[in-house]
Amino acid sequence: MKRALRLGITGKIASGKTLLSQWLREQDITVLDADTIAKEVMEENAEVRSELITLFSPAVFADNKLDTKYLAGELFNNSEKRLAVEAIVHPLVIEAFDRAFQEAPAGSVVGVESALMFQTGFDDDFDIVILVTASDDQIIERNHTSKRFTETDLRSRLVIQDFSKEMEDWADFVIENSGTKEAFVSRASTIIDIIKIIASGDLPEDPMRVFEEESDPQ
Repeated sequence: MKRALRLGITGKIASGKTLLSQWLREQDITVLDADTIAKEVMEENAEVRSELITLFSPAVFADNKLDTKYLAGELFNNSEKRLAVEAIVHPLVIEAFDRAFQEAPAGSVVGVESALMFQTGFDDDFDIVILVTASDDQIIERNHTSKRFTETDLRSRLVIQDFSKEMEDWADFVIENSGTKEAFVSRASTIIDIIKIIASGDLPEDPMRVFEEESDPQ
């Protein structure tokens, strides 16, 4: 059938997945950000807001806005609460993505950027998943330049976003981001050309990653 191809983009924090997403947007490919959609759900859905206040405290919202720093601190130190938040928010985030997929023109590519795609089983919602990789040492060195996070915060995030070697095998494409931006874009360009060709053909009704698992005789 003719529909939009669902592209998942994942990788550790500061690995280069956002760089890939930005470059894809420059190529007129829609890329949604899971964290942005999740934040919108938490701020705009009254039921979700109430559940978050019950789970944490009214301090989770400041001036009617989600206090992301407070929430991050709570989640990084409490896996039970992190799973509880995921159970509240993820179904609504997935609904938002499904609407975007359904509304997109047939033959187009719609991407979603999410750091915890494999860890949450979210990858089954996609036709193709790209994993962007970089070593922890490279990520920490880049953060020294950008100063986006404290080193303690960054290392905490890296623990949560751990990607085992097995996860590289789960990805359909792996782009190593260990050199220049030009080299990274060159690798990405080749892969996206292949993905566009796949998107132009007939796709199964269900996401290809689910379809392939169901077709696997093992």
